[in-house]
Amino acid sequence: MEPLTEKYRPKALDEVVGQPENIETIKKLLEKRESQQIPSLLLYGGAGLGKSATAEAIANEINAELSKFNASSEGKKETAKEKIVPALRNAWRPKVVVIEEADGLSGHAQMSLKEDISQNQSTKAILILITNHIDKIVDPIKSRCMPFEYEPIETKQIKQHLEHIAKKEDLDSDLNGEIQKIAKRADGDIRKAINQLDRETLIDDDKTKETAKQIFGE
Repeated sequence: MEPLTEKYRPKALDEVVGQPENIETIKKLLEKRESQQIPSLLLYGGAGLGKSATAEAIANEINAELSKFNASSEGKKETAKEKIVPALRNAWRPKVVVIEEADGLSGHAQMSLKEDISQNQSTKAILILITNHIDKIVDPIKSRCMPFEYEPIETKQIKQHLEHIAKKEDLDSDLNGEIQKIAKRADGDIRKAINQLDRETLIDDDKTKETAKQIFGE
């Protein structure tokens, strides 16, 4: 069974929940991509706020190839030079190059990207850096990117999204009382909330529900 987080992952920018100002600005940037180079984007904020989903939705919106790198496992200077830089330079069709957990790039690796960020040789590529820890991104990189801060999502918006999923999935109406609790416990993290909803749908009998409540709380 496909996890709900994947099944309801945003395919378009308008489907990203709780970040309206960021999404509106990004959409305006994309509208100008035929006439001017889009700057590198730096998406930062806590986990589960829609940063990666935004990057993937951008690729979908412009029908672009998506190249993803995880800096936690590929954070060395050599990786930046041998993988990320070529991905940026060799883009002859629309391409979105995403560096997840960009704070995992070493200082040397970040600096090796500096010139390619400011003077991207391919007008077809968009570089997106994603981080939960903006303080670990070196200043020369931050100054060369357009920053977008992702704020915790309001409980009301999370609740509405969970209700939308529950309706689509034809979930048991008994879950209605749990959705408000799930949304509140998520602390602005919509991925956490959807995972919790997914878990609730797998709890069938009263005994298992009681055990789950003891473990996870009300």
